[in-house]
Amino acid sequence: MCNGVPQQRVHYRNGLVGKTPTLSRIQIRCLEEVGFRWVAAMLAIWDDRFKQLIEYKNKNVNCLVPAQYDQNPALGRWVGSQCKLYKNGQMKEERVKQLQEIGFIWSAR
Repeated sequence: MCNGVPQQRVHYRNGLVGKTPTLSRIQIRCLEEVGFRWVAAMLAIWDDRFKQLIEYKNKNVNCLVPAQYDQNPALGRWVGSQCKLYKNGQMKEERVKQLQEIGFIWSAR
């Protein structure tokens, strides 16, 4: 159970989507008892990156964050993953709308 926080979430999701669960009910309960949050942290990461994208746009007049963005590599990777999710039809409509409202360009890469 010492695989790290992101790995615990992967194990948990596996059980939710019908894959072989890799966390026992006892492990899940123990993590929840110490305040572990399964989904909230992932939502917070998206919101944080979205705010960073708005800051980027305010400085650069566009949302075209380079994939290799030295000042914030995580933002560059996040922008690329948003394009990929959109292209594959895997993005929630609410997020599509949020990104479109700030002038996000889906295929500039």
